Amino acid sequence: MVNQAEKVETAEITQVPQAFFEICRALDAAENTRNGANPGLPPRRNLSTTVSFDTGTVAVAATIPITTNIQTNGSIDIVASDYLGSTYSVFANGGGDLKSDTLPEALLEMASILAAAEKAVTPAENQPNNVQIQFDIETGSATISANLPFNTAAATNGDVTIHAIDYL
Repeated sequence: MVNQAEKVETAEITQVPQAFFEICRALDAAENTRNGANPGLPPRRNLSTTVSFDTGTVAVAATIPITTNIQTNGSIDIVASDYLGSTYSVFANGGGDLKSDTLPEALLEMASILAAAEKAVTPAENQPNNVQIQFDIETGSATISANLPFNTAAATNGDVTIHAIDYL
């Protein structure tokens, strides 16, 4: 599981859905930074994150390029490709358990951790299915779909913060 003090950029993460949401936010910001700095290049928009106050959910849709390698023991290794470049996608986990060093890798790793945590809920009929991952080796892509519940808080200055709910 994820270290309870997982850190993404400067935010302290205390639970798995929140860590996933923070990585989504960081990757979205990295895509925006890369696209803004390179107006002559085709934009990279592999991630869409939508917050709906009507439904109380954060909807995530991502298509991450992947590469596969067959290991000597026959297992297949799937690795997220760094489609933004190291200037924009460096991931430093702040001492947590994630092994990724780019944001696309971190998104795929955290989505996998969250999907596995959902499957670990017992009894089986109570297992949520808020995160789905599909791998297409032919196209070299991983598709991540997620719908996370959230709550909000308003600061005295009017700033609104969004927190993924630990539904596990």
